[in-house]
Amino acid sequence: MKGQTGDDYGLLLSKKFVDRQFWADSSATLKRRDNWNDNPSFVVADKTTAGDDILRFNGDLAAVPDEGTVLERYRNGNSVFIRGIFPIHDVAGRTVGAMFVVRDISAVYLEMRRTQIVLVLVIVVSLLLGMTLVLILLHRLVFKRLHRIIRVATRVVGGDFESAISVTSDDEVGQLEQLFEQFRQVFVDILAQFTVLQEKQ
Repeated sequence: MKGQTGDDYGLLLSKKFVDRQFWADSSATLKRRDNWNDNPSFVVADKTTAGDDILRFNGDLAAVPDEGTVLERYRNGNSVFIRGIFPIHDVAGRTVGAMFVVRDISAVYLEMRRTQIVLVLVIVVSLLLGMTLVLILLHRLVFKRLHRIIRVATRVVGGDFESAISVTSDDEVGQLEQLFEQFRQVFVDILAQFTVLQEKQ
């Protein structure tokens, strides 16, 4: 299987379903070490790795779902791996062991990271464009009009009583324009009356 998929595998069997003497005899026949005492509840039937890291599992084999489950994701150098477990059932449906699988998902992981980076860039660019649009609208709808009010008010204070503030809309800034225009008219009227009073004296 490893030659076909490139994945690493580990097969363990629960001791409850394996005869001790049969295991010792088969280990001797296959000329391999008898590993019965390596683990309290299971024996390792076979594995494609030198170490036993692939077989680390502290849970209950009977609780592993039929479709299997991912135990962990880890890195080894620049490669990313996932380790999973699948239960093995006998004809009665009892969980008699488990198959551990380690799969190299570096290509998929890198593609996911690229997709994440592209999405983040798209979001950032969208936010920047949105902020730029909001600033342009604020400039056109608020700041530019406020600047025009300030410019007219400065002219009136400087003696140019003919400059008028034109009301451009009914929004809040338009109401402010209207208020300043009324203030300008009252100011010009007061100055005119004051000039007339001075001329009479």
